[in-house]
Amino acid sequence: MKHGKIFRGLLLGLFAAGFAGLSTRAMADGMIVPIRHDIRVVGHWAVNYHHVDITVRDQVANVSVDQEFVNTGSGMIEVEYLFPVPPDAAIDSMTLLVNGKEFTAKLMKADEARKIYEDIVRRKKDPALLEYVGFGLVKTSAFPLEPNKPANVVVTYKQPCKKDHDVVQVWYPLNTEKFSAKAIDSVKVKLDVKSKADLTNIYSPTHDISIKRDKDDPHHVVAIYEETKTLPTSDFQVFYKEADEDVGATLLTHQPRSKEDGYYMMLVSPNPKSASKNVIAKDVLLVIDHSGSMREKDKIGQAKEAVTYILKNLNDEDRFNVVSFSDAVDTFFDDLVPADKDKVKDAIDMLDRVDATGGTAIHEALQKAMKMCSQRSKKSRPAYIIFMTDGLPTIGKTNEKDIIEDALKANDANARVFALGVGYDVNTRLLDKLVQENNGKSDYVKPKEKIETKMNSLYAKIKNPVMTDVKVDIKGLKLRDNYPRKVGDLFDGDQIVMVGRYDADTGLSKDDKGLYRTQLVISGNYEGKEKVFEYSVSVRPSGRDWKYDFVEKLWALRRVGWLLDQIQSNGDKKELIDEVIRLSRDYGIMTPYTAFLADENTPLADTRMGRDARH
Repeated sequence: MKHGKIFRGLLLGLFAAGFAGLSTRAMADGMIVPIRHDIRVVGHWAVNYHHVDITVRDQVANVSVDQEFVNTGSGMIEVEYLFPVPPDAAIDSMTLLVNGKEFTAKLMKADEARKIYEDIVRRKKDPALLEYVGFGLVKTSAFPLEPNKPANVVVTYKQPCKKDHDVVQVWYPLNTEKFSAKAIDSVKVKLDVKSKADLTNIYSPTHDISIKRDKDDPHHVVAIYEETKTLPTSDFQVFYKEADEDVGATLLTHQPRSKEDGYYMMLVSPNPKSASKNVIAKDVLLVIDHSGSMREKDKIGQAKEAVTYILKNLNDEDRFNVVSFSDAVDTFFDDLVPADKDKVKDAIDMLDRVDATGGTAIHEALQKAMKMCSQRSKKSRPAYIIFMTDGLPTIGKTNEKDIIEDALKANDANARVFALGVGYDVNTRLLDKLVQENNGKSDYVKPKEKIETKMNSLYAKIKNPVMTDVKVDIKGLKLRDNYPRKVGDLFDGDQIVMVGRYDADTGLSKDDKGLYRTQLVISGNYEGKEKVFEYSVSVRPSGRDWKYDFVEKLWALRRVGWLLDQIQSNGDKKELIDEVIRLSRDYGIMTPYTAFLADENTPLADTRMGRDARH
């Protein structure tokens, strides 16, 4: 089984979904409840779509919820619509339309709502509803829900966002899985934030969000989560930082118990206002496989398209070369050349004449690229190798371990290796390990799949380096078990997410608010010279609250991914497998070595984590 491939997304932070689901406050949003006592809550209705717009201004969230329900049974049922009111929320309005008819709703206080929740639990045998106890409730009058006729519900409310120093939290109860009879056709949450200060770090520990920024307005950011045919299993949670700084850094910590190790998550992002002005010139080597297998399903065409895309998007100050390989290895130019229009045009013309034929000399191609990086002038520049191939090595050294170890040994220029795999038969284990050992990232494209989106995502990560050779430190804390093991570079529009553990005995002193205060230090090559950024941060003592308990689960998930990589590379060693199994059981993480059987006594969070850790 390809363990590294299964957990690659986890290591990049894309599969943190489910951590908030482990919290005791995982609530669902609006739901339909049949009036008849003999009808269960689950299985008689479904959600067609669930769309949420959240606009945050002056730290107050204006939330608009639009849901459409449908009766999946064969007969008409009388139902009520219930919407648990989040803490501190003020309901503005609710519109319920069924076949064009509007129904009124009543806002109930928490003590009144509790009786309804408990009554439904007794009648419907659904203890999950007890999660709502302590919340208010919006309740409609009963109305008929006819088979296959949609009912649309719109709810709007305001809610203040909690702030911890300069970090603001936005939260919305999105968990609907235990009620809908089928997967939801469309789920979308759009978060629009404007602040009086620059918005640097923005991160969701629960969902894979796309972030859109306006470089002319660093006070504004839009984050979108969108998915089709899905059942959300965790509430939507986003953190963002408000601060005027060139490089934004955020530290979140959680110490479960006194005298036990704590856990941290660090976010580092460039300010979009200054990042585009401080881009570092770079050297790029494009390594393209044109072996015979690349002829199948026009994979060579995809690879050429990828190379062309990158050539056309190089910065004026960059230098480049193209390394092509099959049985033998060739270069388009004798050395790195400036990325001017003439050289780019020459490279594209030469690329057009490349045919797919011969074997696959991956080892030799990598050695050639590494040597060119090592012998180049202007070594202060960061070097990036973008490696494109479709399959297994067949010429020269073919052992994966030898290829990876020799590439790392030859990489004395500290070049970052990025990989694009083409086709279904790609050796993902080789490419993932190669980029992991050389501070890069990988992506994969299917045969005949449009390459532009993939290349836009992959190359955007390296197009504009802002700070290279980044190092981090937290004064007074002894950090260990950090993931990723190497921090790497910071790019325009990108974000470094790092998690780890720290020793229980910090030796730090508390401030007047009961928090430990210290300095977070970020250093590296910024604007062509070494620079150090320092930030005043707090470390939360044990037992304070569970606001950031997801940090511990995120660390566990990334450690499991790292352990599986070690097993994949070094074999099934008992101590590694035992550690994977222990973490899997403690945190509810699905792995090749564990499985979960849910029964009526199984906590909901345990099964959620297993489902959300899927690939």
